[in-house]
Amino acid sequence: GNAPGVAYETPEFGSIKLGVAYHPSLSPLPLGIPPNGGLPIDKRFTPSNGIDVTGAYAGDFPGGTYRIGAGYFHSNPSLLRTDGNTAFNVTAGLTYGGWEVSGGYMDVSPTSGLDETAWTVGALYAIGPFRVSANFMRAEHEAVRNGVRRERLDRETLQGTYRLAPGVTLGLAGFRSDQTDATGASWDGAGFLSGIKLQF
Repeated sequence: GNAPGVAYETPEFGSIKLGVAYHPSLSPLPLGIPPNGGLPIDKRFTPSNGIDVTGAYAGDFPGGTYRIGAGYFHSNPSLLRTDGNTAFNVTAGLTYGGWEVSGGYMDVSPTSGLDETAWTVGALYAIGPFRVSANFMRAEHEAVRNGVRRERLDRETLQGTYRLAPGVTLGLAGFRSDQTDATGASWDGAGFLSGIKLQF
């Protein structure tokens, strides 16, 4: 609600769609507490001049479909500066029969300099009222700027759903995670969640 912007998306041509958006800065000067300016607010946490560009390509082949997407984002404290936050991501997926396989990768370079990367891959199979899916995700984060050691999180998830009746679906999901900090210490976790979804 406090980051207005303007965006444009091209019509589809040759199975390709492109989009671009710009989000202007609302506070060109450091904010503070009146009456004398008070404490400045960290510019990393205020809306900044940001631009993002995205693209998507989709097609089909006998028995299935495929899709590829990519995006880039960059924000600056002002139009005259080149530091700031940047991020790049790419996704791809395909369907064939009752199968769907997809994955994604993201690389983030925040103003703090503590770079982050994350990737995930998963598969889903649907037959009749049943759907079963599994995925793996890994995320890494620099503990110190340009440091050799990274904090890491691995997560595996297994999910299943059953359509009991039109608009009524039962679901069950289980997960396991392994987190390792910059010192090499690690923690494991596991759990499951069940529920029912009603659609009207």
